[in-house]
Amino acid sequence: IPAQEEQRLYTVMQAQYTGEKRNISPLEARIGALDQRDPVARAYVQAQTDALEKKAAGLTRAGLDAGSEEALAAALTAWAQGKEQEHAG
Repeated sequence: IPAQEEQRLYTVMQAQYTGEKRNISPLEARIGALDQRDPVARAYVQAQTDALEKKAAGLTRAGLDAGSEEALAAALTAWAQGKEQEHAG
């Protein structure tokens, strides 16, 4: 659950043990189950996208593969635009 105070974004994890194993996508692992209509959630996703793009650029400059970071950043962008993909990465 994202929260915002002035320009700072904070996240709070809400979890409950069910004993059930579940596979999740890299997108869900990164942002959880956020409400796409929530402006604070969208700001949080944009911050996550910016961080991934910065990491991908650094990896590329270092001559390393940034494919998974780029794919996840694209999935986050799609999510923010209301075009959530099933999985990324």
